[in-house]
Amino acid sequence: MKKKLLIIGSGGHASSLIDVIDSTKKFKIIGIICDKKKKDETFLGYRVLGGDEYLKNIKGDKPQVSLGFSLYKNLSLYKKKYLEIEKMGFIIPTVVSPFAYVSKGTNLRDGVNIFHGVVINNNCKIAKGVTINSKTLIEHDCQIEPFSHISTGCVLNGNVRIKEKTFVGSGTIVKENIKIYKKKFIKIGSLVINDL
Repeated sequence: MKKKLLIIGSGGHASSLIDVIDSTKKFKIIGIICDKKKKDETFLGYRVLGGDEYLKNIKGDKPQVSLGFSLYKNLSLYKKKYLEIEKMGFIIPTVVSPFAYVSKGTNLRDGVNIFHGVVINNNCKIAKGVTINSKTLIEHDCQIEPFSHISTGCVLNGNVRIKEKTFVGSGTIVKENIKIYKKKFIKIGSLVINDL
């Protein structure tokens, strides 16, 4: 039986995430939560149910909730929103595209979103609330801390460490054994060969 799911957001990231969710065939999207002024409009065929007030008024069995926004310029705000949703009693599921490869030796925590074409090799640890966007390669023994966002087409070579709330821009290549612990925003197309 498919799990009922609400999507928060109605932008480009939500569009891509909905495509991934639909492709899993594990969830039934029952509506969109966004700007309450858009209530009763549709987004990709799904009805907008309202804003945050809709979530606060749900009684009884709660559907699961996916965050369909990236807030990549402010991942602290993403974390805050994620934790607010959790505190309201909603489950934020891990969503993995059927067109991604995730090694059985990799540990995925709650609320991870893995998009189409991703490859995650053995013995990786992907923490709570992490986004791994389309066509990214994460090699063996990498660790990505909570609420980070690894954008499209990145390559993280073996044993890379990514600190909490770090954004790694599209097309970035990170050399093996690198630690990104201080710099929180890695711009598009970066080549990272020293610790940051």
